[in-house]
Amino acid sequence: MIDDYFNGNVPEKKGIKGIITGPSTIVFSSRISHFYRSKNDAILDLANSLKYEVMAIEEKVNPKYIQIDEPFLSTGLVDFKTAREAISIISESVDVPISMHVCGTLDSSFKELVKFDVDILDCEFAGNDVNLNVLRENAGLLKNKKIGFGCIDTSVNEVDSYDDVQNLIREGIAIVGSKNIIIDPDCGLRRASPDVAFEKLQLISKAVKEFS
Repeated sequence: MIDDYFNGNVPEKKGIKGIITGPSTIVFSSRISHFYRSKNDAILDLANSLKYEVMAIEEKVNPKYIQIDEPFLSTGLVDFKTAREAISIISESVDVPISMHVCGTLDSSFKELVKFDVDILDCEFAGNDVNLNVLRENAGLLKNKKIGFGCIDTSVNEVDSYDDVQNLIREGIAIVGSKNIIIDPDCGLRRASPDVAFEKLQLISKAVKEFS
């Protein structure tokens, strides 16, 4: 909890992001017993449970926003109608902005993802050479959503090229505008060693300042 860090006080101009794994991804990563006739029923039941976790995060941590990780939404395995309903169940339970992280190639799913009841759609653009064109071709569908713009390749254990990151951010801003973009890594940094992960985050911080 936040009390374990910064003596319970978030530094000025900083904030905490709450993160949970989304119901569709949990269900499709699990072995469902005969209790459920379909995975869709399990997803909706799980969403109704996860909303209490999200409510607790909002109450205890006071985050800037809460991110729901749903990587399975780019696989083509999940029913989008059920997934949207599940995310709405969670997002309607809190007042803070909701982000949904979906990694993977989005050429067959992006038009569905923009329909979800979230404030931020977070995707990977550094380690995926398809998604930037997908964003460029469909930016008009975003309407009031911001883009979480992954600009650091988290699939490799080496520090990215600063020039490449800058150029990628510049392209993202040209597509959606500086007010509609949130700069972050493609995905989690568990594949990187601690020193490389730290340098990657330092690189993002330095790159963002160039556009501030």
